[in-house]
Amino acid sequence: MNKAFKIDAVKWQAKPVMNWFIRDLFINHSEENREGLHTFPLQFSQPHDIEIDGKTYLVKGITCNAERVYKRKGNGSIGLVRPFMIGIEVK
Repeated sequence: MNKAFKIDAVKWQAKPVMNWFIRDLFINHSEENREGLHTFPLQFSQPHDIEIDGKTYLVKGITCNAERVYKRKGNGSIGLVRPFMIGIEVK
């Protein structure tokens, strides 16, 4: 069963998974320069307990959906990634 949630509703060890995905996007996917929607899946080798809106679920994977946009700043442009939804794969 797969479900989707607002990005700030999903936590692992009481921390928003959004923070992990944002860090991962900047470190491992900074070369991605296409504007538009992107999907970044994460599959666990063992199921993890993930908290969603105060309830705990045992999940096999998490997917982050994000939008890459460019905005003009001065003489150039800056690329921004806006994560907006987390999908989970329930065990």
